[in-house]
Order: sequence, then C-alpha cells, then structure tokens
Amino acid sequence: MIRAEKLVKKYGEKTVIDGLSFEITDGEKIVISGVSGSGKTTLARIIAGIEKADSGVICGYDVR
Repeated sequence: MIRAEKLVKKYGEKTVIDGLSFEITDGEKIVISGVSGSGKTTLARIIAGIEKADSGVICGYDVR
C-alpha cells in the first residue's frame, strides 16, 4: 500500500501538486493522466523517492 497525504510541490511560483491525498492498495492498478505540465512525472518521482514534496507525507512503502 502507498498512501499520500496533502502533498504539495512547487517549482518557484508554479504549484504543480496542491494538497493531493490518495491511497493505492496492494494489487490495485491506477492511471495518472493530465495535460502537459500538470505534475504527472513529478508525482511519480515523489512516489519513487527520487524527488521530495515540499510538504505532505508519503507512507506505506513495502520494500521486498
């Protein structure tokens, strides 16, 4: 399971993720869609631990 609570990510004055919360359970498949520049890659990088959110929490990683 991966859970995000109130994620925020900004680049300068541009906010690309603003207060995003969600939960993905084991085995669940999701789709992330949106227009160019809407934060899809940024969200994936935050979930993967490559990039840090400015605020909020990601928890529930299960490392095997």
